[in-house]
Amino acid sequence: MNGDILFEKRGAIGLVTLNRPQALNALTQDMCVLMRLNLERWAHDPGIQAVVVQGAGHKAFCAGGDIVTLYEAGKQGRAAWQNFFAEEYRMNATVGYFPKPYIA
Repeated sequence: MNGDILFEKRGAIGLVTLNRPQALNALTQDMCVLMRLNLERWAHDPGIQAVVVQGAGHKAFCAGGDIVTLYEAGKQGRAAWQNFFAEEYRMNATVGYFPKPYIA
């Protein structure tokens, strides 16, 4: 599992920790994919009644997309940053339609 985003069950709560405090918990493409996949699984898990998302560290919950990574991707060509935004959109849609309480 990617150490930049952590998932655990605490009783009936699915806990997500954005674990990049050095980057203000900014999202990478891998983090977006893992978040979406875990939310899809938890949506159908009767043992999960709600999801809580938290940011590691004390400076920020989440700065949004990782602009350093996006800048580097842009230097490699258009497809790299388009892939990031496609995955981020899929994750956001999953959050938006998540059938259980989602607290962030």
